[in-house]
Amino acid sequence: MPNNMDWHRIWRAGTNTQKELLRYYDEFYDPPTVSRRDESHLLLLLRVRWPSSIWKDWLALRIIPDLRSAFPAISHQRPLYVRRKRGQAL
Repeated sequence: MPNNMDWHRIWRAGTNTQKELLRYYDEFYDPPTVSRRDESHLLLLLRVRWPSSIWKDWLALRIIPDLRSAFPAISHQRPLYVRRKRGQAL
């Protein structure tokens, strides 16, 4: 998780370059937690601050690649996003 606290995303358009500093806790309340796992599935719980517009970017470009590098057995399947309402059971 410490590697994902700050993210320096670089935008390039032609010859223009712009650096953007994104902070994990501006988008999320807590670090990701494993809410369920079995021999073939891993369900992560991300508590997103509303209205987060880039939570999927964090997941796809930072969190999942870090998980896959730490745990090579994680396959390259497309993640499934499940939106749940506050208080709704998993």
